[in-house]
Amino acid sequence: MSTTVFVLLLSLMLAPNVLGHRSQTKRASSAGPYSISSSIAFAREEDGVLISDGWVQESPPSQTITAAYMKIENQTAADISLRSASADDAAQTIELHKMELVGSIMKMRRVETIDIPAGGTAELKPGGYHLMVIGLKKELKEGDKVTITLEFSGGLRKTITVPVKPRSAMVKEG
Repeated sequence: MSTTVFVLLLSLMLAPNVLGHRSQTKRASSAGPYSISSSIAFAREEDGVLISDGWVQESPPSQTITAAYMKIENQTAADISLRSASADDAAQTIELHKMELVGSIMKMRRVETIDIPAGGTAELKPGGYHLMVIGLKKELKEGDKVTITLEFSGGLRKTITVPVKPRSAMVKEG
């Protein structure tokens, strides 16, 4: 774990109200969102899974589909898998997808799971694994927030609130 992430996590645990967070007392089955004003979203409980750097791409005008990205860090000694995601207030469904180069053509395909090895990280980013947010219920604009629930193997469930960023963030983030 990088020193920056460790310091940030330590400061979140020691001073939860400094950044406007509220204290969480529930366990992993009902993990609540932590949002930091700097647009970096975290969901962390004592289950050893850290979600960071989450964001949703601003939806193009008149389109009902977009993508979401984040980093999932598995700090446990067991492999886990992201099995599904949902954002009931923002979209009809979310699918797990992967972009990959096949020959000389970039193709996107739906995947059933995204595996995160013990002690490893899965980066959901432009050009790789990502969440396809389908059937938007409203146009998502920069500054909006989207609440996403992630379902992992073993019954682990995380709910995070992430910012909507402009399409130009794909170049900066990806």
